[in-house]
Amino acid sequence: MRRSSPWTTLFLIVACLACLPAWAADPVIGHLQTRHFRVTISEGANGPHYTVQSTDGRQLAEQLRPDELAARWPELHQTIQSALAADTDQGQCILWAGM
Repeated sequence: MRRSSPWTTLFLIVACLACLPAWAADPVIGHLQTRHFRVTISEGANGPHYTVQSTDGRQLAEQLRPDELAARWPELHQTIQSALAADTDQGQCILWAGM
């Protein structure tokens, strides 16, 4: 068996470390699609946070706390706050914003 070089070992370690953020991503609670935005709601260590995209897929903001979302998009924050979560027959949760 051929012994690997220290450079190969270093490369493999760096490649694995680069993948860590994807492995450690916060779980997604759900998505809410409005007429102008798509919001991904994730659960973090200190509560929920929000990633906001435009309907054409452009990232507008990432990892916003609820107060940051309310400061930038008050109507969107109100829509999310008034959304209801309900169990479906399949045991999934859905967000309903009354639209």
